[in-house]
Amino acid sequence: MACSFCRQRKIKCDGRNPCANCKKYSNACTYVKVERQPRNNKPSSRNGNDNENNDIASTQKTDKPL
Repeated sequence: MACSFCRQRKIKCDGRNPCANCKKYSNACTYVKVERQPRNNKPSSRNGNDNENNDIASTQKTDKPL
């Protein structure tokens, strides 16, 4: 978990209090728990390549000449 300062700057936080980055920049090191939203777990296809077959079929040649 990253402190607010590291999270805002998108830098690696060592998780200490104060962390190395906050200590280096003389910043107040605060940790705020961020609630993540649950992932939307969609059921996958049986073999995982159903879309691949559809893509191939849609790109195959037709009998009609251009």
